[in-house]
Amino acid sequence: MIRTEKRHAIDNSGQPLFRPRSTVLSTVRYQDRQVERTLYEAVTDYVRHGYRRALAERRPAIGFLVLLMQRLVSSSSAAILAALERRLIAVTAEGQQLRLFSERMSEWDELSGEEQLAALADAHGAAWADERSEVELLIDLARRSVASGIDAKARYLLDLLANVAREEGDPSIKTVVFTEFIPTQEMLLDVLAGAGITSVAINGTMSITERRDAQAAFRDEARVLVSTDAGGEGVNLQFAHVVVNYDLPWSPTRIEQRIGRVDRIGQLHDVKAHNVVLESSIDARVLSVLQDKLAVIMAELGVDKTNDVLASIDGHVEELYATALLDPDRLDMTADTIAAATTADVADAEPLRLALGDSTVPARRTRPAALRRWLQLAEDARGRLGVYGEHFDESLPEIIAGEPVPVVTGAAAGWWTMWEIRVSSERTATALFIADTGNVRPDLAERTWTALANGIEPTSLVSLSESELERLRSFAADHGYRNPHGTVPSLTLRLAVRAQQ
Repeated sequence: MIRTEKRHAIDNSGQPLFRPRSTVLSTVRYQDRQVERTLYEAVTDYVRHGYRRALAERRPAIGFLVLLMQRLVSSSSAAILAALERRLIAVTAEGQQLRLFSERMSEWDELSGEEQLAALADAHGAAWADERSEVELLIDLARRSVASGIDAKARYLLDLLANVAREEGDPSIKTVVFTEFIPTQEMLLDVLAGAGITSVAINGTMSITERRDAQAAFRDEARVLVSTDAGGEGVNLQFAHVVVNYDLPWSPTRIEQRIGRVDRIGQLHDVKAHNVVLESSIDARVLSVLQDKLAVIMAELGVDKTNDVLASIDGHVEELYATALLDPDRLDMTADTIAAATTADVADAEPLRLALGDSTVPARRTRPAALRRWLQLAEDARGRLGVYGEHFDESLPEIIAGEPVPVVTGAAAGWWTMWEIRVSSERTATALFIADTGNVRPDLAERTWTALANGIEPTSLVSLSESELERLRSFAADHGYRNPHGTVPSLTLRLAVRAQQ
């Protein structure tokens, strides 16, 4: 197939499909926020103590718990306070050793920050003898931090929004702010409202209709959208071009996905991303080292390997954070080891790519062979359609408005689509054939898939419009899933083919 990195995709006339993009790492000083600094340092001590216990006692549940606390305190005083208060309730469960959502541990890395925070409710019992007293002290600090005024990063955000508006010469310029956690989202909405800045929110607890309404309100009225990672899935925000990562997931790939919400085909402006960290924080140290190592890797392998490098690095990020936490003097050495392993992993994969015909070259005007590769990736999911709890292969591309999709000859005119469906932390997939008459045809869904898998050649490409994508999404929401939980799913279009008679 012809494999095209998004940054290098071109249209039929050879022009780039994506605008240039810049990313800035902004380190925020505490200034007069001494209580916030004290809170951060105290939580970090709690995390360090707990993580050492997790390693010594071989109890990974403790490690999951305390590292989540580190991300929460890096996010906001409000987020760590909410988590600590939840933790205190769980710790007071008498006569229980820590039991941490054992059924979720195997998928922990796949959960969003929202879902991980929610899972704390199932973490009953103390992780060590003195944990209750430590948590009580931390709660007191967190309450003092919240009561003393807005966080340092929140003040920085207000300054950043003003600076961006001034630089762009547009007082109504739209900005997308991402956070992992709903308590931080709620705090930011209050801060923005207090500053007279109109804002809306999207998160994983909202229905599809609520998300669409929020997206429309952001497009038409609000200056700022505050979104969680789960809420932003499948949302097209290309009418904005400024992204602020208010807190940072421990995954370069997820950071890339956030920025990708605005960095899409049809974007009219250069994309500007701001990654925000606190001074002297674990995040600041790790990201500084990670940026340096990624620059070296990209220079050696080429920028067209970005997705491969990020995917490989993701598996090592927790190791970097753990080193920064426990043995910061070894951080550079650990980063060098990880960089060497990443370079080797990506380089070793290249001969296999070439053998499979998967070469990285500029996009061609048509890419019919890509369809067969996508189907090959999806084939494992075929026997699991409608079955919740299975991991859906994220290497399938997300199909977005404006993207060209293949056209094939079929028994009826319509759209064959495959959707990734996410309900809470569980994922499944469904394939639908949506006829132009408005009927959903299960028989044609299976027949079309079989024809595609058997090698039917696309006759051309057609652009999927935003209105058509939303129409297909509505059909998928109504017909495409069996929901055992009674909640509204998140839908992401992974494959699409246009059928014509």
